[in-house]
Amino acid sequence: MGRVIIAKRASGTRRRQLPVIIAKANLAKLFDEGKGGPVDLRRAAKLVIDAARSGNNEMRDALRGDMQKWSKGTRTELKRELGRVGAYKGSIDDAWDDTARVAVGKYLGQAR
Repeated sequence: MGRVIIAKRASGTRRRQLPVIIAKANLAKLFDEGKGGPVDLRRAAKLVIDAARSGNNEMRDALRGDMQKWSKGTRTELKRELGRVGAYKGSIDDAWDDTARVAVGKYLGQAR
């Protein structure tokens, strides 16, 4: 079974939004692992970023960490998505490196 992700309430987040923020992160993990349907790495990556941007602190911490709990394919798609939005200009591969973490910080900083 995949790990259920619990989000800490971000400042300024309305109580009714919190379930959606948590659901996005959990759905991303299901798409990453192919549980309950086919693997969809692109969708998983978009949901991870959207959950982090929406205030899911656990997703923000994961993106700033090593991302080893996520598949290589999802890490690759995360870089591709960050590149698409103009935050990442490095190589598109599964190595979650400092360049990717800086891109995440840049992108999440724009969300405020």
